[in-house]
Amino acid sequence: MQKFDMGRAWTHCVALVRHDGWKVAGFTLIVYGAVILLGMVGVFLFAGVSAMDFGLETMERLAGAGFAIVFFAVVIFSILLFTSYFAAWRLTLSNGQDNFAGSLLYGLMAAVPAMLATLLVFAVLGLAMALMTLPFGLGAGLGSDMAGAAGIAVALSLLTIPYLVLVLFLVARLGLCGPIMAVHKSYNPFFGFRRSWKATRGNTGMLMLYVFLVNLIFGFVYLFVTLLTGGMDAFVPGLSVILSFPVNIALGVVYTLIPAGMYLALIGDTGWARQDVEAIFE
Repeated sequence: MQKFDMGRAWTHCVALVRHDGWKVAGFTLIVYGAVILLGMVGVFLFAGVSAMDFGLETMERLAGAGFAIVFFAVVIFSILLFTSYFAAWRLTLSNGQDNFAGSLLYGLMAAVPAMLATLLVFAVLGLAMALMTLPFGLGAGLGSDMAGAAGIAVALSLLTIPYLVLVLFLVARLGLCGPIMAVHKSYNPFFGFRRSWKATRGNTGMLMLYVFLVNLIFGFVYLFVTLLTGGMDAFVPGLSVILSFPVNIALGVVYTLIPAGMYLALIGDTGWARQDVEAIFE
């Protein structure tokens, strides 16, 4: 089993950014453009409805419809986001087998099952968290309402760190699912989960450290950019958005290709992986 090397993973990521970063940025811009278009449509609809005089009953129905529209907008945005990820991985890891349009089409078709599988994983994690806090809630329920709230707060505080470690563990073990699916042009996320779990065996600690450090660094960079551009609106309205947009696009490209770099560092350099990929593409 090949050992995971953080330096090699980062080197692969940088190489992918230099070679195909502008194409990956195109996927990201498509997502941003679709989101902006949906937002503009929503604003016009809201403005049109607000300008009309409806009764209370009609307004309540419209409010319910508004919640449904927001829900579907979030779903569409999530699908587009997953589409950009899978399209980027397919384009950069397919060894030239798919062009921009083909990668985008694959990303669109792989996005929905991958998103549903991700929601399933987080639902299981949420259920596990609820079961872990259940004894605290039952015990606190025997006392006053204040004691119950305090008991649940204490339980959440005590379980936050173990829960985050569990999430980090799952990300480390299942984080190669998307790149593996893209390489094999698979639409089955459970195939990716199984192969990722097998490929990351024996490297859990290093992968967890790498994922943690990457997210910590990117979190600080995003915070720095936000603080740096946040006060610009005092001089020119909207200037902060204009200045931060290209930076966020660039950071998004790098962040998208980090799993691809991990894949190449852990799987792509091995002989069995190259033979497997070549057999699939023949």
